Amino acid sequence: PAVLNVKDSVSTVLTMESLQHYQQYLPAWPQGAPTHIHMVQTVWVAVLLTVVRFIADKTLLPLIRKLLYRSGGEVSAAKAEQCWDNIYIVIWSLGTEVMAVYVTLHLNGGCTPWSTGTCLSGWPNHPLHEAQRWYMILMFQFYLHEMLGSFSGTGMHLKPDMQIHHIATMGLILSAYSMNLSRFGIMWQTLFDSSNPLLHCAKAMNAASLPCLDTPKWAIFALFALAFFVCRVAVAPFSIIWPGMTRSLEVLPASWAYFLIALMFIVCGMQWLWFYRIIKLLQGKDNEEGTNKPVKTVKSTKTQ
Repeated sequence: PAVLNVKDSVSTVLTMESLQHYQQYLPAWPQGAPTHIHMVQTVWVAVLLTVVRFIADKTLLPLIRKLLYRSGGEVSAAKAEQCWDNIYIVIWSLGTEVMAVYVTLHLNGGCTPWSTGTCLSGWPNHPLHEAQRWYMILMFQFYLHEMLGSFSGTGMHLKPDMQIHHIATMGLILSAYSMNLSRFGIMWQTLFDSSNPLLHCAKAMNAASLPCLDTPKWAIFALFALAFFVCRVAVAPFSIIWPGMTRSLEVLPASWAYFLIALMFIVCGMQWLWFYRIIKLLQGKDNEEGTNKPVKTVKSTKTQ
């Protein structure tokens, strides 16, 4: 069916009934049409990640503490936890970014940051590759596991701004997946998440507090700041905000588009706030450690 027929026939009010109604226009896929139910069915991924993180905290964190203690002098337990928190995120973000880049370049219907024409055109008749499906599921469940871990005391404690970011991002992922807008969602996350490994690598090196890492950590942080500016600040208005505000209103029912646009401005607006903090940090005016955990200082002893 024509795109305009879909838009005109679906209820203008964003409800579960209207979401279910629009699915009749989707192709008949063997794995079924994308729906919010898939996120509920795969909550086990978030639970599994939380369990893995809990076990890793109990087994790997003591080893990291010992390595840091052997450097001599005053070493805080909180610093060791920060170091491990960021190593964990580096591992995850590198793996998912490689997956995201591959999916965006080869399986995303031509929807890329430099070519957004196919991101929304032809909606809702966008074929959904299994790799697209699982990328969206993995990212949603990762954010969920971080929220669960933060509230249960497992893993990194999320500050209020990160909790708002995670809730808005999960809302965007869930909505994009349920509305078969995964092309746009995957392109967006590929662009924004490209700077994450650099940030957490620099933060892990900073938390390690080893003199030999002073120069490398600032070099990596400078690369992160550049990547953040390019991908989240400079490119976002052209690749995310403009097509999100224009093409979505042409293709989607109005209330659906306005709902996504509101979440888009929350997430994109936070990038400007964070970039301001990055500039302050580079100027030496912000010593934020990225954690709310209390600092406990432990005197290390060198072993012969």
